Amino acid sequence: MNKDYDECGKKMHNMMRNYLVQWLTGRQKASYTVEASFMVPILIGAMVIAMRMGIGCYEEIRLQKEQEKVCAMWEVKEFYRYQTLKEIGDD
Repeated sequence: MNKDYDECGKKMHNMMRNYLVQWLTGRQKASYTVEASFMVPILIGAMVIAMRMGIGCYEEIRLQKEQEKVCAMWEVKEFYRYQTLKEIGDD
């Protein structure tokens, strides 16, 4: 195998081991935890707002399509009424 690759792997292993030991013994600061405690609620809130907006758009479009169906049904009823009146008038 490549000698440089082996040395890089050993350095990475030692670095990770040292970091893990520092974290387990409490010598490593938990700055990512503090940052995450602020960022995660903000991101979840943004996702909830985006989902609510999407659901609102869906509801609006669904109601609009429902109204279009009702209008189409009224047009059909009026057409049949017109046909019936025409047939009665022809007699």
